[in-house]
Amino acid sequence: MRRHLGSERVEAALGPHRALSSLVLRGLLPSLSDAERARRDGLAAQPLGFMSHGRISSGPLAEALADALAPLFLAAGVPVVIPNALAIDPTTLTLVRRVESKLAPGEGPDFVLVRSPAPEPAASAGGRVISQNEYLMGLLEAIPSTRREVVDESEIALGSTAGEVPTDPLDDGAELRAWDALTAAQGVPDEPLRREVLAAMRLAFASFGHAATSRLGLELLSKCPDLPREEAAEVHRLIGLSEYARRARSGDRTLAPMLDHHFRAAFEVETDPARRSHLLYRLCTTTARLGRHDDAISFAERGVEAAHEPGVPEGTAAYLEAWARNGRAYVHSLKKETDIAVAECIAANRLIDRAAQLSGAPERELVGSRIVFNDNLAELHLRMRDPKSAAVFQGALEDAERAIPEGMKYGPHRWVKILRAQGKLRQAAARAEEGFALARKNLAPFAEDRFAMELGELSYRTGNAPRARESYLAALTIRERIGSEVDKLRASLGAALAARRSGLLDEALAAFTRALDSSICAKGSARAEVLAALALVAAQRGDEATAAPRLAEARDAAESAASPEALVRVARAAGEAYLLLDRRDEAQTFFSRALATVDEGAPELRARTASETMGALVGLRRAGERDPAIVLRALSLAPAALADAEATWDLPALLQALLDLADERLLPEPSSLAGLRAALRAGAERDDCERLVRSVEATLAPNGLSPG
Repeated sequence: MRRHLGSERVEAALGPHRALSSLVLRGLLPSLSDAERARRDGLAAQPLGFMSHGRISSGPLAEALADALAPLFLAAGVPVVIPNALAIDPTTLTLVRRVESKLAPGEGPDFVLVRSPAPEPAASAGGRVISQNEYLMGLLEAIPSTRREVVDESEIALGSTAGEVPTDPLDDGAELRAWDALTAAQGVPDEPLRREVLAAMRLAFASFGHAATSRLGLELLSKCPDLPREEAAEVHRLIGLSEYARRARSGDRTLAPMLDHHFRAAFEVETDPARRSHLLYRLCTTTARLGRHDDAISFAERGVEAAHEPGVPEGTAAYLEAWARNGRAYVHSLKKETDIAVAECIAANRLIDRAAQLSGAPERELVGSRIVFNDNLAELHLRMRDPKSAAVFQGALEDAERAIPEGMKYGPHRWVKILRAQGKLRQAAARAEEGFALARKNLAPFAEDRFAMELGELSYRTGNAPRARESYLAALTIRERIGSEVDKLRASLGAALAARRSGLLDEALAAFTRALDSSICAKGSARAEVLAALALVAAQRGDEATAAPRLAEARDAAESAASPEALVRVARAAGEAYLLLDRRDEAQTFFSRALATVDEGAPELRARTASETMGALVGLRRAGERDPAIVLRALSLAPAALADAEATWDLPALLQALLDLADERLLPEPSSLAGLRAALRAGAERDDCERLVRSVEATLAPNGLSPG
């Protein structure tokens, strides 16, 4: 940057953000005022706290650096090349994404991620970086302005001489000097070198440089496994905290054993009661992840005791006890003891409120703690199928989030789950729209994909097939860059189904044909269902000459797979196809065949095919069968069937059939009320059912049948 733009411009960009930037660029320290130093120190990583979501803790520094760097990247106008992208530290990859999010689409430079064609050697801690970096690289690779190139690293000129690592004049290079001295040392490092390495670890940790902290510590332990007591406690603690912060979201199964080792080693030599309480909380959650639940509960209880030992300030004690109780809640949640987990989380929340009133509490950790505890409570109440209480705690979470920057917030995803659980699908879709837009703005492609898939399914359920198609295609765009073959197929099939419902038959035909060519749908029940979908597309076009052979192929595939479930789905699809072709007798035959397969099958088959069975019954009614028992049986299946989004498209015909029965004075029995309620609730969320829902409710109420 200095080479392209000059030092004056670079330092002018850093100026408004120098307090936080000085955590990384320590050459800025002499220019800080007392107030700026206090802000800097207050927002550095705290080894005693740092328990709440890492994004909340590290967010202010990342935002400050991104705000400073974004205009510089824009002004430089040259590609930003990240060589050896799998080995770069995760903090830098995260910062690159933050910078990109500050630039308007198409405005910033290209970001080029370079991968070596051969796997990287797992030198020192390098092997432990890769899984998390793969995740972060996925985030970057999903962004359109990112190019991925596989080239020999020697082809990239970085403008430096061989062996030289370019540094900024404001970077004091403490970590790199310590690393060079440590790796060059012969034998066991002496005390001055150990002090230098520990000081560098503290500086790196304070600036959220978790990779540097961990590598320095691991290298020191490899050369000096028998550190003095106090040094050993600090080194193991900083390694454990850094590895957790770096890899907690990576799904790496080696993480929990590694954390267990380092936190135990730190605890065995730690003497400070507050730090011991913190380490006991860490051991609680780590042993819980390893499946040792009784040990985990014991660690949490000892953590509460340590928090209240003499010398621990009251506010710190309440804070530490809150987290120990949160650890207990985590263990009970793993044991499916949800009511106990809720009680522990509520106690933790109250302790944080108490800590705020006492001296010695780590103030900057309190907001993050409230956010985490309320997040846990909202999730636990969802598991208890209590969305009303989940909404209360989600609201409390958002109240706490008002104190943190927008980019640090958890986002509206749980509102989608809560509103869906309450049956408020349109409101859930609106929240998914909000989350999708926010994720796109923040260049968070995994979140964008998740919201797009949610929005696709919700839109499909509420009868908005065009919006469902758009959403699934948005997810597919991301998955084409970073998704697995299964991920891509799910999004593509979702878009194809919505395209067919929207009348975009050429698009649906192309998508289903591509699916048929995939290895996943090459045989078995998956192939049978895609062939049936192609038959429906042909029937919707009025092309019986194509539809009939496709249906025969689908039935052959289902039979070869020996799948009664697939046979039911194919027969039901055949009935739908012949209805589209206005061949009612054939439609009745195939709907009846689907029902016969279900009735002759095992109870598990009936449970798995509730949607297809309800659809076949409704199809029989549409094909001219007037037996009222058909409608009442379909209604009884509604609670189970409507778990499948496809079943919601049968609601207009089912509700119309109920009105027809009422006209014939053949009212549902009181035993059918559960199905009636389910049908009316789901129908009320669809534009094509609103009038029918009102009519059914008005018809049934005078007869003493209120769906409630």
